[in-house]
Amino acid sequence: MGLKVLNRTHYSDISGRTCEAERLLVEAQGQVLDDPSTVNVALERELAIKCAELQADEESFHRQKSRASRINEGDGNSGFFHKYVKARNKRLTIDHLIDDTGQVILDVSQMGQMSVDFYRKLLGVPNPEVADLPVSYFESLLRTKLSQEDVVHLSKPVSREEVRAVFFSMAANLLGLTVTLMTFIKLTGR
Repeated sequence: MGLKVLNRTHYSDISGRTCEAERLLVEAQGQVLDDPSTVNVALERELAIKCAELQADEESFHRQKSRASRINEGDGNSGFFHKYVKARNKRLTIDHLIDDTGQVILDVSQMGQMSVDFYRKLLGVPNPEVADLPVSYFESLLRTKLSQEDVVHLSKPVSREEVRAVFFSMAANLLGLTVTLMTFIKLTGR
């Protein structure tokens, strides 16, 4: 009896509960944009975590349900299923890059270095079009102003460990991480 109650309480109507959590998260994000107080930011963060957990539970539920239906229909461990997985993995993998000269790069370490160089060039060079704009221009783009407390909190430096912990705690399939991005991370040591 205890398992049935637990299942009904925590896993029934997972799609509806996920949809409601996503709706509440969107509302909370709107509140943060209108009033970026620490209370609203904390609420948004809490709802984002709950939403992510429900999305993972829903995905697990659907994966288990599809696996059960495949087994019932006799498709479990079939050649079709293995071909499908192989094709999906190939589709989601970056197996080559093309450099500025048009040369195809197949080597994973060269692709990683090419990605590192690309982002260093992209992020490391100041944009002269933006550099000459006055601060008042950027201030005029903001709808809301942050409190001094929020400015201090957001201005604190972020350690490599914090970035690494958050990055690796995220689900790789949600980010669409590829071999190239993982190589970028390994090469930069971040």
